Amino acid sequence: MNILIVSNLYPPHHQGGYELRCAQVAEYLERQGHNVRVVASDFQISGSAHTAAVRQEVLNGVAVDRFLRQHRLDPWQPDGRRYNLGVIRRQVNDIERFGQVIDEFKPALVSWWNLEGVTKAILRVAADRGLPSVHCIDDNWMIREFGVNGDADLPLWTNFWRVNWGPRLLRPIVRLCLAPVEDRINRRGIPTRAFRLPPAHVCFISEFWRFLHRQEGLDVRCSDVIYGGVSPERFFAARCTADYARSPLRLLYAGYIDPRRGLHTIVEALGLIPEQQRSRMHLSVAQGGPVVPDEYVNKVTARIAELGLSKHITFLGRVPHD
Repeated sequence: MNILIVSNLYPPHHQGGYELRCAQVAEYLERQGHNVRVVASDFQISGSAHTAAVRQEVLNGVAVDRFLRQHRLDPWQPDGRRYNLGVIRRQVNDIERFGQVIDEFKPALVSWWNLEGVTKAILRVAADRGLPSVHCIDDNWMIREFGVNGDADLPLWTNFWRVNWGPRLLRPIVRLCLAPVEDRINRRGIPTRAFRLPPAHVCFISEFWRFLHRQEGLDVRCSDVIYGGVSPERFFAARCTADYARSPLRLLYAGYIDPRRGLHTIVEALGLIPEQQRSRMHLSVAQGGPVVPDEYVNKVTARIAELGLSKHITFLGRVPHD
């Protein structure tokens, strides 16, 4: 079966577990004999930049096309008409290129993962071709950036065509000027206005996310919960009390850094431990994201210095599973 997988990021350019799980599923499906192709953004975590050309590569047997523009992770997003026009031009190119991929690859199924920051109009491109789809939801991007009725409008797309920007007195004139352009784009099969497209089937990572989406009004009657754990065979090591008595206590925080994950709680706990006991403890932080250190990361690192924990905590950066 030809399966098309769509994600805003794809390893090695990833922020956290959402993209890693996507890659694991893609590689598993490929090993099972399916023909898998991934479409992702061209955002590169290491370089914090976009590339100019379509990048095509094969990773662990999976074909990956990186061409979608990732607007939400762009570390430099100036305001202004010229920048906005550039975004719209790029989104039009993305949508057309996505349609070409579908027509060339002829998938039997489209599997949607994290679409934060990329144009949501590609959802209609697949639906208009009658392709069955499944959404794999690990966070609330669908609520924040698409909405129950497709009117959340991030980033920028439908608000641009509605001309909800610029000086109010000039908006009617701008609308008249944009009307023929919008008409030509519509004739090319590209939607420019909000569209309601309830997902046919959703796989949530937890009951909590299913409850949250149902609470927001999303139709999730056709859905499953598939927990996204890690393989204990790869990561579990049995320890006993004697092990801790013979050697220092080594602590590991592995994952994306944000307030919900609680790195600050570990730091505060270490700060409460007497220095004599603390000298036998060390915390390693193997972290993903954010791409640019944010206020929370800066607060945590400042607190580490304030509590005198610098020699007890090491930030490893991004490290492979092995």
